Amino acid sequence: MANLTFDKFGGWQETIDGLEELKISPAKKALVMDTGDIRDSTIEGWTEADKQEGVVLLNPCVVALGNDNDFGLEGQGASRLSIVQLEKCVDDVYADSLAV
Repeated sequence: MANLTFDKFGGWQETIDGLEELKISPAKKALVMDTGDIRDSTIEGWTEADKQEGVVLLNPCVVALGNDNDFGLEGQGASRLSIVQLEKCVDDVYADSLAV
């Protein structure tokens, strides 16, 4: 394949087959945390409308979420840094993804 255009592969399985043919191994991915599932009971003051501006993995089981206040627009409160204990540690999620 001289002209590598992934759209030409077709659907998901065709894309995987095409990449394997080129000896390209796609990166594995797994959902560790969905910030849309976080509610006030998990992080004080967090609402469904909040959006993280940054995410840092502090250790395999804990992340820090940074949330800015959009420069104080529309009555936004102060910027926040929230620490979240993951329901399942990243190492365990990764190990589970290898087992599939």
